[in-house]
Amino acid sequence: MLLAASAVSGVLAAMGLGGGSILLLCLRAGGVEQLPAQGANLALVVPVGLLGLWFHRKRGLVEWRTALLMALGGLGGIWMGAWAAGWLPEHWLRRMFGALVTVIGVRELLGGIRQLKNPQDGSGKGGKEKELSAE
Repeated sequence: MLLAASAVSGVLAAMGLGGGSILLLCLRAGGVEQLPAQGANLALVVPVGLLGLWFHRKRGLVEWRTALLMALGGLGGIWMGAWAAGWLPEHWLRRMFGALVTVIGVRELLGGIRQLKNPQDGSGKGGKEKELSAE
């Protein structure tokens, strides 16, 4: 199961869809405690992220300015997250992760429903996003 979860996680991560969350869920479901599961997940981030970046760069799909700004902002987030993971009790980390997955799931579900109601452009916003970007 771990190999299959890692493969699915790699596919999703390379597509920019946050495959690490899938791996973390699978590790937790398999009985791995929260902090070791997070550590294993982090070990997958670097090789998968670099390989995904290489393929996206090759196809011209990387906005380098945005990526640099995100990387700079992420450095502070890494420090704060590592500190919080060592300071917060494990049950709070599980709750926070569960809340995050729930919020993302609800957001994606509502976006899918909007897209079914307004399938014109695939954005789920009924063409409004394209209109705004043309201005």
